[in-house]
Amino acid sequence: MGVKDFLSPPKTISSTLVFDQKELYNYLRKWFGERGYDIAETEYTEKVLANGNKLYAFIWLLDKRVDDYTKFMFAVDYKAEAENVQVELHDGKKKTAQKGTVTIKISSFLEKDIESEWTLKKEKAYQTLIREMYDKMVAKGKWSRYQSNLGKDFSAVLADIKTYLKTHRYD
Repeated sequence: MGVKDFLSPPKTISSTLVFDQKELYNYLRKWFGERGYDIAETEYTEKVLANGNKLYAFIWLLDKRVDDYTKFMFAVDYKAEAENVQVELHDGKKKTAQKGTVTIKISSFLEKDIESEWTLKKEKAYQTLIREMYDKMVAKGKWSRYQSNLGKDFSAVLADIKTYLKTHRYD
């Protein structure tokens, strides 16, 4: 297991609207896929609650390897509590959509030493010290560049999700 450098605290996007759950799920999958992130869905839940609403929840761990030592990582925690409603589209057709609250919590971080080659080991304790010195003194520009690039992806996904939730609503 590598070292995780968190870019910032997790950000949460929450909205109450009429939306299409399947379209939103596919949009998020496509957004990360187009940018080269591999998606590991660690949890997916779809269940009917006592009040008749449906709970949609999933947790994704996304990663994009940028070099032999580093990955860009996102953790996405999605929850939507909604009820099915019929909406009429502009062409007069009816469609089933969901009406409720969507909450998406996203965090981003760099994972260094993904192969655990530089972890602290009893027989080679000096390796970890040397790697830390290298990271702090020699490769400082590389880490700054990586943080900037990951920050751009983080800002873009937040802005794109907010825009999607404003424009792809049926109310």
